[in-house]
Amino acid sequence: MAYSATEYNLTDLLQDAYRELGQLNIGLATGGSATTVADSVLADKSGGDDAWKDGAMFIVEDSAGAGASPEGKFALITAYADSTGTFTFATMTDAVAAGDTYGYANDMFPLYMMIEFANDALRSLGDIPLIDTTSTDSAASQTEYTYAIAWKRRPPLKVEIQTNTSDANDNQWRELTRWEYRPATAGSTGLIVFDQLPSGRDIAIWYMDRHPRVNSYDDAILKTVHPELAKRALVEKALQWQNRRMMGGDDFLMQTWNDAKIQLAQAKAEHTIWKPKRRAKLLTIGGTVDTNEFTTPGAA
Repeated sequence: MAYSATEYNLTDLLQDAYRELGQLNIGLATGGSATTVADSVLADKSGGDDAWKDGAMFIVEDSAGAGASPEGKFALITAYADSTGTFTFATMTDAVAAGDTYGYANDMFPLYMMIEFANDALRSLGDIPLIDTTSTDSAASQTEYTYAIAWKRRPPLKVEIQTNTSDANDNQWRELTRWEYRPATAGSTGLIVFDQLPSGRDIAIWYMDRHPRVNSYDDAILKTVHPELAKRALVEKALQWQNRRMMGGDDFLMQTWNDAKIQLAQAKAEHTIWKPKRRAKLLTIGGTVDTNEFTTPGAA
């Protein structure tokens, strides 16, 4: 598989999981369109018409190797013509070309269920560090700011302020050490309180929460989650579901699930998710003080 040099996306995760589950078949298209893949090699060899209906179709790599669409896209197979080796599916917008590498799977692990399992798997890995730089901007004559829904579960890990507003690629973030979290009471909104700050600056809130939901083929898996860990978590979820559907009646499937649980535990040990530590406090007479001194950002 040709992975993006910068991202590990939902399509990569699903393809890895289907391959690990022994479900992903790979071929080279001999033709196609935005809604079909034709592979003459499969003609009269794949079990009859609609043998792959309700399975999953992936465009693994475009023939030029340039990452052009529809590479990475996936869709539910709606029909299969055995006489020509032609798969039909929902539109991928751009046409599949001869020479494109494609992958297909049957309906043992349904595509849309696998997307849900991917989200369940990512959430099961626990809270991960996230940064919100869009919800809060500093304002003149204001010290109290509404707590964003995204980071309402607990106090932030860290708060930073933008000290350079003239270059989006050089924000020169500086940590704020004097701030207070005021939790919400029933029916009210929580607050985060600062000393008076220079106005018009982005505020970066570091917080812990579940992995954001992924749906589209190019939705990125956060880089704090190693691809191997994400794959192992998804495979374990899918096998757990299939074993429950079978009520534990398939010995091979049960053993495969047990193996997957062991492999997931190993991946968790080898690819621990990085989490920032909260700032240490020093006890002083009359209260606490941060180990670093607070400095109000200067003009941009």
